[in-house]
Amino acid sequence: MGLEMDVVAIYSIIVVFNANRKLLENTVSSLKSQGSKVVLVINDDQKYGEIEADKIIYAGENLGIAGAQNKGIELAIKEKAKYVAIFDQDSVVPNNYVSSMLEGLKRADKVFGNVGMIGPRIYDTNMNMFVEPRVYSFKGGDKIVMSMPREELKQEINNKFIRLAAKPIASGAFIPTTTFKRVGMMDDKLFIDLVDTDFDIRILQDGLNIVQANKVTLHHEIGSRKQVKIGKYTIWPTNHSSKRRYTIVRNTIWLWKKYHSSVQGMTRETLRTLISTFIYIQFEKESFSKSKAYFKGLVDGVKGNGK
Repeated sequence: MGLEMDVVAIYSIIVVFNANRKLLENTVSSLKSQGSKVVLVINDDQKYGEIEADKIIYAGENLGIAGAQNKGIELAIKEKAKYVAIFDQDSVVPNNYVSSMLEGLKRADKVFGNVGMIGPRIYDTNMNMFVEPRVYSFKGGDKIVMSMPREELKQEINNKFIRLAAKPIASGAFIPTTTFKRVGMMDDKLFIDLVDTDFDIRILQDGLNIVQANKVTLHHEIGSRKQVKIGKYTIWPTNHSSKRRYTIVRNTIWLWKKYHSSVQGMTRETLRTLISTFIYIQFEKESFSKSKAYFKGLVDGVKGNGK
């Protein structure tokens, strides 16, 4: 009985922008069959009335990922949803998603307590490998320490039903609506990139935990990665557009300014992102225009400018 009541109170939010309609239909169908209501937030100028979502919100303009997610989350809270799940339009949702997220939350509350969000394991379909989230701890009661787990620990923590995960991506995130009431909504100033990172850090700063359900796998395409060999090294440029290169760089600096004093390792993470992004650009098409966008992002990030 309790599980049925929980399932009814779940709203899945999918932000849509020039979507593959067949894939979107499959995602909506899968979520509805698992007992979730589905809300589409449309950021483009197309019509999606043939897709059997419970609610379709036409934004009228491109609000970015954060602004569109907020539209769906606000609706879910207004209709007294207990949980909100967030998906990208190209994510492939497993059949056990809802039941496993609910089970994972129950276990996580017993093991860790104060769970603000749970997510699945992410399998990058471009790289054909799992995305390894960072682990975290608290230093001195308030400073967050984030790091990649040592190689010898990865298998151990990923064999558990649940594990701590510092910065999971938004797609597949399963969030009690009480979390939004505590830490706030998505920051629409960021528009698209690192919106999830900012939200994750705010959850941890509020004293809540973030966990990963290792038995649930969400297949997801992160960028349009293509393998490049440089001598004995291999890199995976994401081939994001010039606009995305701009927001990645700008938002990376914005978040460093916002969190570097309270998150240990933030400076290292920021430098790694800036350096890897610049390297990626050199092996992508339209590298000149992307390089211009990169340096504009640097300037606007430092000055606090940009829309």
